[in-house]
Amino acid sequence: MKKIIAIACFTVFLMSCKKDHTCECSTGGTVISTTTITDTKANAKKSCDLNDASLFGIVVSCELK
Repeated sequence: MKKIIAIACFTVFLMSCKKDHTCECSTGGTVISTTTITDTKANAKKSCDLNDASLFGIVVSCELK
């Protein structure tokens, strides 16, 4: 039982660690910018998604890599 609790705690710890994630923004299949976000994966995805934009019919889509 103690091993299961220890493994569960370790897994939660790893999931909540801040790591470097790459946010790649592109338009029309061409990469226009990349940025590094140091945060948890969930927060990095939210930050990256905030960079999505559309202006004068040009769509910029940002994805976490």
